[in-house]
Amino acid sequence: ELTGNDVRALAWSGRHLWVAAMGAGLTRVQDPAGDPAFRQYATNIAGLDVVAVTGRLIGNSERVFYGTAGDGLGLITDGLSSAVYTAEQDGLISNTVNDVHFLGDDLFIATPAGVSRFADNIFTDENTGLSELAVRDLDLDADGNLVAGGMGGVFRWDEGTGTWSRVSGMTGNVMRITTFEGSLFALDVTGDVYQEVGGVWTERPHGEYGCSAVFGGTGLWIG
Repeated sequence: ELTGNDVRALAWSGRHLWVAAMGAGLTRVQDPAGDPAFRQYATNIAGLDVVAVTGRLIGNSERVFYGTAGDGLGLITDGLSSAVYTAEQDGLISNTVNDVHFLGDDLFIATPAGVSRFADNIFTDENTGLSELAVRDLDLDADGNLVAGGMGGVFRWDEGTGTWSRVSGMTGNVMRITTFEGSLFALDVTGDVYQEVGGVWTERPHGEYGCSAVFGGTGLWIG
């Protein structure tokens, strides 16, 4: 009962699992580890080409933000499509969204034109320090700092100065980043995975196949 099989992102909000599908919108899954119940969001949302999703509980309210490939950023509040944000109307830096990630109460949005920050219902551009504006992925490092991966490599956000700084000289063309057991991992466009330890990036073995996804949880997962 998914909206589509071309799955681009998954997120756990604290209440539901959300599944983003290219060309097909979103699916909300209740009790995914037990007796899953599915609700499809394939109409009345920002666009069906959904490539990123994140969610959290604020009090008793579930807020889910999703990014699209060209139609802006959408918000679903307690199961109801409640807002669509675009570059033309709201100041979002680009209508093509690659990733979305919370840092505290603020939402950061990665796009081909840089990073937008959504705080107090206002969008601001946060590109200072990036060597290339095309940012593909956002995550938190082991210390809870926001990190970004993209064409210019891997960068860490400094909340105090409002700037990005390169992490340990990583200049590769990065597709995905994640944190596992205190280390940052980066997947580049060639399908190779690198681990940052003590300020040095080292390629990690991953078998004979190129990689397309990496995720650190209780284990390190490579797809």
